Parts: sequence; structure tokens; C-alpha cells
Amino acid sequence: QDYEIKLVLSNRRRDPMPKTELIITANGTEIYHGDYYGGRADPQYDETWLAGKYISQTFSLPASVLVNGCVELCIEEKTFGVEFSEMRILRAEK
Repeated sequence: QDYEIKLVLSNRRRDPMPKTELIITANGTEIYHGDYYGGRADPQYDETWLAGKYISQTFSLPASVLVNGCVELCIEEKTFGVEFSEMRILRAEK
């Protein structure tokens, strides 16, 4: 079964927002490469569980990249760094 990574990020956008490039690797396999706020949004989760200054972004984590049920994550952004307050690894909804 596949999983998801839910990152809780600050919603304070820089104005203007610089071009960003978020890269997420899991056990050496790139699973996301794109815009910093490019994950799947979940407005209902955000409204229920998060203060107004935060948003969640969800990224797919294929089960095939796990090794013996473990994952080593590398989350990087080279322009201004990665700022997140919470990370959850959840089973993907079917």
C-alpha cells in the first residue's frame, strides 16, 4: 500500500515569491520535484486542524521506495530553504 507525506508549511508568501524548486527524495529515489507549494492541497484539513498561518501540502510516497518498512527522506529547496512545522506519513486513501 502506498503512503503520503503531509507537510504543514507556513502560509506567509514572500512578495514577490522567488522561483522555488522543492525536491523530495525517499531512500535515494526522487518522488517530487517542483514548486514549493506544489503538493496536493487539503482545505478541509487546514480549516479543521491548522491555524490560519499554516497550510498543508500532500505528496505521494510510493510503497516501492520503502526498504524493510523504513524511509530516509531528504527534503530540500536551494533558494530559501525548507520551512515546515509538521510532517506526517500516512497511508494513502484508496
